[in-house]
Amino acid sequence: MRQRRRKRPKATFEKVLSRDHWEVARALDHKCFFNPGWLSKRDWQWYEPHLILLEGAAVGFAALRLNSNLSLERDRFFPSPGTIYFGRIGIVPLFRGQGLASQFLKWLINWSREGRYSRIACNCAVKNHSSRALLEKFQFRNVGTVVCHPPKPTSKSGLATAPPLHIIVWERPLAAVTIPLTSEAAETNPRTPEGVGTSLPQALSG
Repeated sequence: MRQRRRKRPKATFEKVLSRDHWEVARALDHKCFFNPGWLSKRDWQWYEPHLILLEGAAVGFAALRLNSNLSLERDRFFPSPGTIYFGRIGIVPLFRGQGLASQFLKWLINWSREGRYSRIACNCAVKNHSSRALLEKFQFRNVGTVVCHPPKPTSKSGLATAPPLHIIVWERPLAAVTIPLTSEAAETNPRTPEGVGTSLPQALSG
């Protein structure tokens, strides 16, 4: 007897607006990435975070930077009207392998088109083969490699010393045709989600 394909969970996305939501995004950053890979307070001021939600609970986040791109000549951002740069996608380990990053990219491509942006850019480590495969799947192209020099940590930051990192910069021009939002894709969630803010989901505890 043929087994029915297990339906993947459907994610929604919420722009971080309140102070409580900012704290959730920071907690997710620490849960999804290892020190010294966390975003510093200085980094956060440049990004517009979005929470990745399953049934109202935050299980991941994405950090976007609007009208900006990363220079291929040096580790610096420069104004780039019409470009959305996403610095990272973080999924809590318990929820990885369920297609949430793919759902986010589908949503981001359509959301960017609706906002009349012309390009999406991002980066990933040279050795991050899974991220590279995901970006290629969504027709991002490799435009060059940059050596990233993380800022020196301070006693207040709590960050460890990080070695230089070789990263690949990717770009995807946005055509007029949109990617259909299927039952496995994502939609925006205009309401304030339950379980976000003052209380974190079980996946973030411990």
